[in-house]
Amino acid sequence: MVLMVLIFGAFITALFSGDPGAKIESQAPRPKRIRASLAEQAKRSKLIDKLTASRVIQKIDTSKTVPRLYVLPAYGALTFDEKQDLVEVCYGYTNDISAQAPTTFDEPMLIYDGMTNKRVGEFRPSIGLELD
Repeated sequence: MVLMVLIFGAFITALFSGDPGAKIESQAPRPKRIRASLAEQAKRSKLIDKLTASRVIQKIDTSKTVPRLYVLPAYGALTFDEKQDLVEVCYGYTNDISAQAPTTFDEPMLIYDGMTNKRVGEFRPSIGLELD
């Protein structure tokens, strides 16, 4: 678990290192365009694969109108800021690859418990992560 958190932290640092002014805030982030370079999407995909292998997330479902992130019990052990960072990465990934990428860049991503299929939260760039 500690290794996963360190990997995640290193990824977030690398993802935003191209813009020295960019930072991830624990407060509600301002709406912004999601970076969509192929290199960044590859980084996001690699991190998502590691989080899936580490059983932090179960899957990302983009077949619905609104993308859904299914999380596993290890997600509950993360701090709020780590959860928000993780969901923001998944949000950026889905909004770049989904067939109906939002034009407002404030579409939600719903978060579900992968074990119970109950909704546990929602993420929007304008308000950040909200846990149910």
